[in-house]
Amino acid sequence: MLLASIVDPAKVSRHYLGLARSHIMRVGSFGAQVKLKKLFYLIRPLVALDWMEQHGFAKLPPMSLPECLSQMDVPVDTGLAIRDLIDRKSRTREMGTGPIPGAIARYLEARYGHHEMNMRRVANDVARRARDRANAEAFYRKEVEAGFR
Repeated sequence: MLLASIVDPAKVSRHYLGLARSHIMRVGSFGAQVKLKKLFYLIRPLVALDWMEQHGFAKLPPMSLPECLSQMDVPVDTGLAIRDLIDRKSRTREMGTGPIPGAIARYLEARYGHHEMNMRRVANDVARRARDRANAEAFYRKEVEAGFR
């Protein structure tokens, strides 16, 4: 699969950290009142980062939050609270506003701090970038040519 061969999980992890950082700036604090539906914009990148860490930053996490949670270790109370939010979201479009549930707030604060302090620097691997670009261009050419047959 092309994507798995050209995407650098280390760079994706930095992207997830940036997403978490921007949502934390919007929320203000982990004790704040939030739109509960939008809380997923903070939960997802931190769960993804933990999944990647637990899998050695060797591959990309599943896109599905429940699938991600099922493939990683997370505190029991946190997992239950996140699954409860997922269940509530599946039953209603609007979840209202409220405080971040305690187990989730503790998890988010701890894991955000952990990843901020321990995120690896991404090396500027010119050879890898050139190889990835060549692979992507070859794939694109093959797909375009197949469309003309």
